Amino acid sequence: MTKLLDFVNSYIFGPGLCVAVFFTGIFLLIYLRPFFVTRPRRMLKALKSGGGEGVSPMRAMIVALAGTLGVGNIAGVASAIYIGGSGAIFWMLVSAVAALPIKYAEIVLAVRHRRCDRNGNYHGGAYFYIAERGTRVSNFTASLFAILCLAASLAMGSAVQSSAISVSVNETFSLPPAVCGVIVTTLTFAVVSGGLSRIASLTEKLIPLMSVIYIIMSLFIIITNLPLLGDIISDIVTSAFDKEAMGGGVIGFITSRALRIGVTRGTVSNEAGCGTAPIAHASANVTSPAAQGVFGILEVFIDTIVICSMTALVVLIAGRHGVPITQDGMKTASDSMSHFIPFAEPILCAAIAVFAFCTIVCWFYYGTESLAFLTKSPCARYIYLGLYSLSAFFGAVSSESIVWSFSDLAISAMTALNLVFVMKRIGEVKKETCLFLEKK
Repeated sequence: MTKLLDFVNSYIFGPGLCVAVFFTGIFLLIYLRPFFVTRPRRMLKALKSGGGEGVSPMRAMIVALAGTLGVGNIAGVASAIYIGGSGAIFWMLVSAVAALPIKYAEIVLAVRHRRCDRNGNYHGGAYFYIAERGTRVSNFTASLFAILCLAASLAMGSAVQSSAISVSVNETFSLPPAVCGVIVTTLTFAVVSGGLSRIASLTEKLIPLMSVIYIIMSLFIIITNLPLLGDIISDIVTSAFDKEAMGGGVIGFITSRALRIGVTRGTVSNEAGCGTAPIAHASANVTSPAAQGVFGILEVFIDTIVICSMTALVVLIAGRHGVPITQDGMKTASDSMSHFIPFAEPILCAAIAVFAFCTIVCWFYYGTESLAFLTKSPCARYIYLGLYSLSAFFGAVSSESIVWSFSDLAISAMTALNLVFVMKRIGEVKKETCLFLEKK
């Protein structure tokens, strides 16, 4: 079964979807024009806007960022350098630029087509704009997307992230996987049972805190090695057009965002275009879909252009000091940090645990929203809560290579479906963008 899934991921979804995501992003960038560069004051005004009561635009973005940030931003970047050399980082950043308009477009559509329940809470996601036509085909496609999102939440959202926590904690503190599994399962149940309010409250505290700590550590290493920075940047640019560097950069970017546990894989699946982050953004109390889309652009900027770039520079600087860059991305990142900061290993372990756990609780929200689209039965939610908690324990105590493969397949299929409907509704995105830019 694992071999079949790997074959589909590597040879059917892999190369084709990688190209589709990249060129969709470039097309959207040209079609919408890079307004986030040409209209910086309008962008800043949107980021300063509040949402009144309910979920604020910034809070919604942090929930989405919790589902995006992960071990892949650390280990995935180190693995990309191992695959394609320092030039891979150049193409990683180019790929990030291509991801910006995709994330913006899918958030605009999610907010535009969202629903409001009797309590005044917003619910949205790709399945709403997929099913907007009301035909049998569109309804079936929307339901299929929701089912795939449910499956991915149990596999990649829960089991794989729990495994990342278990492995990291075991290697650093020798905590048995079963004990770690019980702790993760208990904490997961405690947080997700409180719904979006509790999830948002947790992520808006932990994600900024751990991100700032990680950035400060990285900046310390970069600043104390400033004489090397010029040569490293020059090497990144000059080696960017090697065939291996180009391939390693694009693949490294995609795998570092989709596989948050840091294992680079051949599947083509990334957060931009996957259709999951718009579920969180659609909950924001905001009147302009395009204004919330701006927060999606900020999300990609923080996740890739800031944190991934920090990781890359630290690894390359450590390489100049003799730290080997190996296939094990997590070990490479840990050794690179520890070479300059003696106490970096436990802090890095804490960062992995926090990022992965926030991903777990964020993906539970994605799963419950997808379940609500499929059925209104309260019993179904309790069953899902139990399964989600059990999958967290399963991931901590077992080897789940088949779970990784299934996760790749589910997210790749979601991305393929979502990109088709984003492109079909590109006129709506353009209209909302024009209204946003013209608004006084």
